[in-house]
Amino acid sequence: MIKGKELLGRPVVAVSNGAQVDNVHDVVFDHQGNRVLALLVEEGGWLRAAKAVPFGRVQSIGEKAVMIATPEDVVNTGRDPVLKEALAGKTNLIGMTLLTTDGQTLGKITDVYFDERSGQVEGYEASGGLFADMTNGRTFIPAPQSIQIGKDSAIVPAGVAAAMREQAPGGIRGAFHTAGKSLGGAVQGAADSVRGAYEDTSRSVRENYEQVSANVAEAAREGQQQARAAASDLRSRVQGGAEDLREASAERQKDFVVGKVAGQDVRTDNGVLIVAKGTTIDEGQARFAEQNGALPALLAAAAGGSVREGVRDLLADPSSDAGDVVGRRVQEDVRSSVGSLIAVQGQIVTPEVAERARELGLEERLVAATQAPGLQTPPVPDRAELREQASDLRDNLADGLSNVSQNVSQGANELLGRAKSWLGERREDLEDSLDRQEQEAYQARIRDALGRPVTRAVLTRTDRVILQPGELVTHAALDEARAAGVLGLLLDSVDGGAPLS
Repeated sequence: MIKGKELLGRPVVAVSNGAQVDNVHDVVFDHQGNRVLALLVEEGGWLRAAKAVPFGRVQSIGEKAVMIATPEDVVNTGRDPVLKEALAGKTNLIGMTLLTTDGQTLGKITDVYFDERSGQVEGYEASGGLFADMTNGRTFIPAPQSIQIGKDSAIVPAGVAAAMREQAPGGIRGAFHTAGKSLGGAVQGAADSVRGAYEDTSRSVRENYEQVSANVAEAAREGQQQARAAASDLRSRVQGGAEDLREASAERQKDFVVGKVAGQDVRTDNGVLIVAKGTTIDEGQARFAEQNGALPALLAAAAGGSVREGVRDLLADPSSDAGDVVGRRVQEDVRSSVGSLIAVQGQIVTPEVAERARELGLEERLVAATQAPGLQTPPVPDRAELREQASDLRDNLADGLSNVSQNVSQGANELLGRAKSWLGERREDLEDSLDRQEQEAYQARIRDALGRPVTRAVLTRTDRVILQPGELVTHAALDEARAAGVLGLLLDSVDGGAPLS
């Protein structure tokens, strides 16, 4: 998934000769089909038509460039009736109000998210509205199957608002609520546990602990043996299949690699990236590898990825939090190793998002992104700590029941002190995180203002004109406004955004 604005200015490079054809000027959408039609590389004028790359001819969208096969993939939009009609409509999504069919306002569209492989629109970034984030005023709105684009607003089904409501406690408020409940339960549980410990016998504690330790050790040994055997068998079968495929036809080799996860980066002889490690191989990449004599390398990467996938599935922890994250709200962007967006700040995690994170090995990062900044799950004690606790308990049993009241009071007070200290540290972490997010949001406003017109005159405190209405914001204007102490006034005067047709 990628944001439309992230593509603006990105070089378009032809693989056939390695030359830069142009830069992306705009993104052309099919509003009724809710998908990307083309990337505009040259805007038209009175005597010439615009030029664009139809999305179907885009081979890949990388972090630094958009790759096409040859310069001939850039077409004249005047000769393509679909592109010609889309550009003639002059419909601009940016700044359009999103409304539900039952009249709820979801905000104004500030950007569009789409799948970089299929071009399908996956969501919208909107400012204001019902679900705006408290730190930057923006939120992620999932794209519905149907959307009605009008002159001033876009209408989506009422179910879109329901899908944006978090289905499990999350965010800063949820984290504090959960921490408060945990603390209260911990204090009460501590008193009950100490009192109950003195009522148990030393032999019972020792027998239970030894039995649990033996069971854990036996289960670990059996699990390791089964995992090694299964992984070895899987590796043998995949590698054996790969050796057979090396002797097979190119078509069969391409059929094998498509849909597999690459175990390593695969590049052409001149260094052009065909597929990145950890990403799923598609038909276009398989054809491109064949054209450049890199199909054997792609085959090896697919086989290695299959082994890793199988071993990871065999060793997967069934109690993983990846499934629990569905329905939670994402607190910060989650990106893959090549910069592709997996989940966006403000987005509600769907089963599809969780599955894609699992395929790319990003489950832990996705789970962490749904938690409030600065709050972490308490670590689980290891066996050495458990053994030490059991030993301490056995020694304390000898002191007798006469010290129960004193120990319970002392233990509870000590736990309360630690809890207060922990909450104080977390509160400071949250405040620092909010300050950073506020500063980042302010810097983002400054970056977004560049190149946009202002709706009113911007003056210094001595009435010297910095910008007239309709003039574009430049670095010089920003510096002058900052020096005059009226930068906030300038940013509030910025109108609209970079046009996305």
